[in-house]
Amino acid sequence: MNNTITSSTETLTLTHNQQVRVPALRYHSKIEVITAGGYFIEQKADVAKFNRMFPNAADEMKEWNKKRSEMTLEEFKKDQLEKGSRLPSTLQHSSMICADYPGKSEAMAAERAAEAASPELHDGQLVQIEGTIFKVRVGRVGTMTPVHFDEIGPVE
Repeated sequence: MNNTITSSTETLTLTHNQQVRVPALRYHSKIEVITAGGYFIEQKADVAKFNRMFPNAADEMKEWNKKRSEMTLEEFKKDQLEKGSRLPSTLQHSSMICADYPGKSEAMAAERAAEAASPELHDGQLVQIEGTIFKVRVGRVGTMTPVHFDEIGPVE
């Protein structure tokens, strides 16, 4: 069976840190896509930042950071799978009730506009992320990862 899919107009392309919305979820807070490639770049930046901030860190931490900084993207993906990470994934930001403050209504209007402009994801929809086609699986409300991506195959 050939799992290779040709990209089409029916397939939505998603990128790292892109905001999405899921109408099937009753409560809405910001949901972002997390990709392996984008997370890999962020991790490399975190290692450099950590080394600058904590030059006297324990040798074990230095060795671990050295290993992370020398990883290729493919090694990083393999490492993440071995640790049980499922990338790509989504991250739902937490919500809280807060007091009124100057500029709050403008900030909330901007957040609502960004959400309204973001693409919708539906259960069973096909999306393309970093050259691979995935099928969207909407999870349940109240989890940090409300949307999962099940790999279908590479884009031709």
